[in-house]
Amino acid sequence: MSLLWRTPALLLTELSWLLIVIGTTLIASSLWYLLSKGSVMLIKKYSQVLSDWVKG
Repeated sequence: MSLLWRTPALLLTELSWLLIVIGTTLIASSLWYLLSKGSVMLIKKYSQVLSDWVKG
């Protein structure tokens, strides 16, 4: 009986760890995507301002 009770608990523990890892990976990748997109937009904006200033 104890083995039957322990196996689902181990499965639940492994599943929760898996969910935590997947969630962390998704959050990190989405943050990285947002940061890279934001930095690209900033670079474009900055280069636009710089070119306007040079033409100025």
